[in-house]
Amino acid sequence: MNTPYVAMDAAHALKRAGLWDLALDLLPDAATALRAEILTDRFFWKLDDPAEAESAVAELSREDAARGGFHDAQLAYTRLLFGLDPRPGDEARVRAGFAAAAEDERLASCKSL
Repeated sequence: MNTPYVAMDAAHALKRAGLWDLALDLLPDAATALRAEILTDRFFWKLDDPAEAESAVAELSREDAARGGFHDAQLAYTRLLFGLDPRPGDEARVRAGFAAAAEDERLASCKSL
């Protein structure tokens, strides 16, 4: 049994169940993309402090600009949708991030999320 893969699969399942903190506890340190995904999802559903999600997205953006931009667009979309102190440029950030994701095969297919 390959433990990192089992942990990643379990973290995905816990994320889908809305058990974000448990999912985060299972992640290996190198799971930057999944960490950003889980924290972005948690922010959308809980509307809690976005600082941890923003930090994870910034870290992911340094590794993978397309994925980081997609999650950054999700954070901006959440701020706009729920009126959570939208920032200047959020609308453009949403359009650009989602458009870039649609052009990226990994993100457009949702297989990598």
